[in-house]
Amino acid sequence: MDNTIRNLTQFTQVTTSQELSKINIPENSVNESSLKPDNVTISEAGKAELSKEDQDNINKAMHKLTSKETTQKDAKTEEEVLDEMIAQLQEQLKELQQEMIQLRLNDDEASKAKLELLELELVNINAQLLELNNRKIEMLKG
Repeated sequence: MDNTIRNLTQFTQVTTSQELSKINIPENSVNESSLKPDNVTISEAGKAELSKEDQDNINKAMHKLTSKETTQKDAKTEEEVLDEMIAQLQEQLKELQQEMIQLRLNDDEASKAKLELLELELVNINAQLLELNNRKIEMLKG
């Protein structure tokens, strides 16, 4: 889970560190009428694979966290670990939603493109959050 969160953070840093408007393109090389937006669709198989990858990442993170938990004297309970992970994802969601609000206020192509990426990231974080909440519910039942 830490790796997934770290990867998402790195992705966000990379995508925000270089604005699309700063790319050096000669003004006369492309006119606005020749630019067409890219439409991207993810197949059901692709969505299933992404979901599987998310599940694998969560399982690896949980295994890593639980193995550390047993070796430390002041180890946290699994519930506390889940609560921390859930809180961290909820904070990321809030930040992501704020950034998306700002991008929606802009009416340029760069903002729209970045908004599409952030929407995919939002779906990913929501899936992780849902899985962690389901684990917590199952843990509390059992």
